[in-house]
Amino acid sequence: MNKSFGMERRSLAMGNGRRWHTVGLLVILMMGCAQISLAQTSTPGEQFRERMAKLETECRRNPPSDLRNTRCDPLKIAPEDWLATPEGGFAHSIKIPNPVPADSGYQKGMTPAQYFEHLCKNEAGEFIFKTVDNVEGIRLLRPREPANDYVFQNLYAMEDPYGHLQEEVEDPGFHFLGPTAYAFVETPLRKTKRHPAYKTFRHPSLYADPVPGQTMERYYFDGPWSDRQNLQLQYDAVSRSKYGIAWRGIRRPNDREMGIAGGELIVLDLETNEVLGVRRGYALYRGSWEATPLCPHYGYFGGFDKASGFSSWFTLKVARTPRWKEWFEANEKTRRIRADQVGPVIK
Repeated sequence: MNKSFGMERRSLAMGNGRRWHTVGLLVILMMGCAQISLAQTSTPGEQFRERMAKLETECRRNPPSDLRNTRCDPLKIAPEDWLATPEGGFAHSIKIPNPVPADSGYQKGMTPAQYFEHLCKNEAGEFIFKTVDNVEGIRLLRPREPANDYVFQNLYAMEDPYGHLQEEVEDPGFHFLGPTAYAFVETPLRKTKRHPAYKTFRHPSLYADPVPGQTMERYYFDGPWSDRQNLQLQYDAVSRSKYGIAWRGIRRPNDREMGIAGGELIVLDLETNEVLGVRRGYALYRGSWEATPLCPHYGYFGGFDKASGFSSWFTLKVARTPRWKEWFEANEKTRRIRADQVGPVIK
């Protein structure tokens, strides 16, 4: 046998092998790229529904045998009915001077981050139409319901993830009151019950029940503000507030599907129902609505856009207490605004 012919044949075989090996790698890379491309082009809504479908299949095949196992509980969570309560119906009936446009400006092909940036730049911010001074207290016209981790992780469950601060929901007195803030805050009777573990460290009035005819809760401090045991609760049938705040979610075709939730906080004159101011903000879903990108930007307490007293960061500029400026002057010292953030920075 001719040696050169054998070498050529072996070389040809090796060449074919390398060629097929290269083709195989290309196929694998193309498949991988296709999967990555699919992941990049699927919306947060599609990704969420896929996760829920997988969880439903898993729970059907292997249901929890122990009631303490809550891994299938996310399947029980349903979206909030925005108009289920009179307070919700009222909030959504309020006509504001600057409503969001029906066309949000979403364009096909936008990524969630691009759409979020568009909404932040074009719609988010504080809009103050009129200010009032020497305000003593304020009424929360629509109390929020507390949320657990599974609710925060659900893309569709919460009406207004942007405006929801869990600590403010559980204890409004600690987030609206203070020597430079409001002297009292009122809410309709709330369903939320305080955890008995804190009873030792709280005033007994916080655990008292209302009597028939009392439809309102009023929180105030009786004693030094620094001692949380001085926060007290008084039930009443009549409100003392002249001004109130309502909140509502923003619903448009592409927002939640793209992992974005918007909300408005509205300050009202309770005698005339005049809208004094509106704060509009947006949150970007990252597997949960907690610790997620927000706009507009405040940067309080070292860089937070949502933290203790979140609602009053806006309401104090509209329904102003005698010492409202002092609150902002004191907290201005710890503000930190990152240069890479998009959307309005609140002054």
